[in-house]
Amino acid sequence: MGDLMDVFGEQIINMGNLSEKADLVPRNLDVNRINGEALDKLPGQLRVYRSIDEVLNDQQCEYEYSGEFLNSLAPAGVPPHALRLKKKRL
Repeated sequence: MGDLMDVFGEQIINMGNLSEKADLVPRNLDVNRINGEALDKLPGQLRVYRSIDEVLNDQQCEYEYSGEFLNSLAPAGVPPHALRLKKKRL
């Protein structure tokens, strides 16, 4: 309950049964923003894990995409290029 209080404040006390509540957010961009704000409020050391953004073989590729472009992609179900985590947190 302490971590939830850190994120949501005193309003969580009056929310009744949390299992019956949900935040409905229409876009992944909004979900990522809300999750980032919640993570920033939690105590602990932030760790950032980045995806690999280089070609692993020397063969010429038919398609060449920049690392910036590949890192900007955010398909559903795939972690972001820079995954931000805190140990033993939400």
